[in-house]
Amino acid sequence: MKFIKLFLLLFFYSSFSQSQNQSDFEIVKKRVKENYFTEPKAALKDVMLLKKLAKTNIEKNTAFQYLGYVHNFLGNSDSTRFYIQTRLNFAKKHFKNSNEYYQAIIDYSNQGMEIIDSYVLIKELTEGLSNIDEQKFSKEKGLMFMLLGDILLRDGEVDKANNYFDKSFDLITGELVKVDYYLRKSSICIKKQKYKESKDHLLNALNHTNKKNSYAYPLILNKLGYTYVMLKDTKKAKETLKESLYFQNKNGFHNLTSEAYLNLYYLAKLQNNLPLEKEYLTKALETNENDIYLKKEIYLGFKTFYSKLGDLENENNYLVKFNKLNDSIFNLERGKLKTDIESRFQLKESIKEISHKEKIIKKDARIKVLYGIGIGLLFLLILVILFIYFYKIRVQEKLRKSQKKLHEEQLKLMQEDQRKEIIKEKFNERKKLSMELHDGIANEIGTLKLNISNDSNFNNENINSILSKIDKLYNDVRNFSHELDPENITEVEFSQLVNNLCLLIEKKGIKTHKKILITKDIDNLEEPVLINLYRILQEIINNIIKHAKATEVQLEIYEDDNELIFFVKDNGVGLINQSIEKAGIGLKNIKKRVEHLHGTYEFSTLEKGTSILIKIPKK
Repeated sequence: MKFIKLFLLLFFYSSFSQSQNQSDFEIVKKRVKENYFTEPKAALKDVMLLKKLAKTNIEKNTAFQYLGYVHNFLGNSDSTRFYIQTRLNFAKKHFKNSNEYYQAIIDYSNQGMEIIDSYVLIKELTEGLSNIDEQKFSKEKGLMFMLLGDILLRDGEVDKANNYFDKSFDLITGELVKVDYYLRKSSICIKKQKYKESKDHLLNALNHTNKKNSYAYPLILNKLGYTYVMLKDTKKAKETLKESLYFQNKNGFHNLTSEAYLNLYYLAKLQNNLPLEKEYLTKALETNENDIYLKKEIYLGFKTFYSKLGDLENENNYLVKFNKLNDSIFNLERGKLKTDIESRFQLKESIKEISHKEKIIKKDARIKVLYGIGIGLLFLLILVILFIYFYKIRVQEKLRKSQKKLHEEQLKLMQEDQRKEIIKEKFNERKKLSMELHDGIANEIGTLKLNISNDSNFNNENINSILSKIDKLYNDVRNFSHELDPENITEVEFSQLVNNLCLLIEKKGIKTHKKILITKDIDNLEEPVLINLYRILQEIINNIIKHAKATEVQLEIYEDDNELIFFVKDNGVGLINQSIEKAGIGLKNIKKRVEHLHGTYEFSTLEKGTSILIKIPKK
């Protein structure tokens, strides 16, 4: 299935082409397109650059497409799942019922075959097929039928898979299509143990493969060799598999080699040739490129081989390896199912929200239509009146309006320039004030404190009182200085900044439960990122102090491999059914900062209080 999947990807995009305008984006895209299949590691840097260069929706869609390809060939399952899902969602939003949308579904299903649950893949494919124009998108419809067949074949529904393969063959044209079709038909026959029919399909595929240096040629020979083994035609089996290995080595298709040696093992087993059995199993294991399904068959072969020899120790060793690999495959499938269950739950919640928003939009649309009709009639009436009574001064009126519009535009430009100057002045004044507070007033107060503490003429009680007041004033001035100058935030460890914020809560008499589990790697983040993270926490805590009326606050900050997570919960009055769009400036600032850091946020009103969950990607 893995090799057929690769073949489908190469086939589909061999005919895929876009505009050749040699912009920076197109130049980088050309490099990525040439390298992602053969040298995915080298293409990774270019594909990230491609994402940065993307400006239009078409370019962004293309960047997501190649990000999925590169991570897929690198074996990065999580990144592959993220980018193919992101691309599909993007295509649904911007290219619904277009070629880009159907290509996104095809890539999502093809690349997600090994990492996404069948239920989700079938849902996306059937959704795409439900409204597709067969005359306009016959190739895309045929490919989606083919992928449905692949999924059903993988899940053991052989007859249904066969039906979809036949449907796809009626819609897609070309020699490569015939090769692909006969390969899949042979897989159906192998599943049903109809090896003679499998042989006929593979010979048909071979007849339509003109280039022996293509990927398809050794792939077909591999399957044909296995079929000959099952038919007990040992001579043709050996010739076919040896020829497959020759062209694999010649053209560098090493991902087929392990399967070829495994098929040669089956041939040696049929001939009861024990030395060759061990030799081919060893070569199959050595050339295996981390295909766990194929490796499981190799371990089973070793177990059978040592059982024949009566070598119980080695037989048991390979049985243990086989069972471990089987368990790991089971855990992989279970993990994939867990991820997809979570995705389906989130999708269900999103559908509810979208349905509610659609009702509001429809209601607003009806009001806007009526309002528009009223305005239109009024405007028409005004035009008629103006035409009848003010025809003679129409030219002057147009000139006056043009002058007024020009004057307004000039005024806007002047106001914008003034606004920029004011902002610049405010910033300079803020910096100056920060320096004055820190270097001037604070130092003077510190000197005053030293002088008073050394003066023996004062009563001790008076001195202590004065010193206490001066300490408070000094600390207030320093805190105010730090508030005005956000660059000071980066001079202190992030965990210490968090502890300082917690002290603010505790000084207000609010009980704090904190759990801070972060590494010093956080302090190495870029300065704007640290400032935004600090401001997010500061805004949350200020909101609690000013508005929540809480007596207890739970604050948790921890990190995993990919994300920094903030969780804050209080027992205050909550948001009182207030949405984030209608909330105050504080909550909106939190939302903007989180989105600026490409993070996610979730505000929840509890039975008593509010909880906030924020996730920020570390990269």
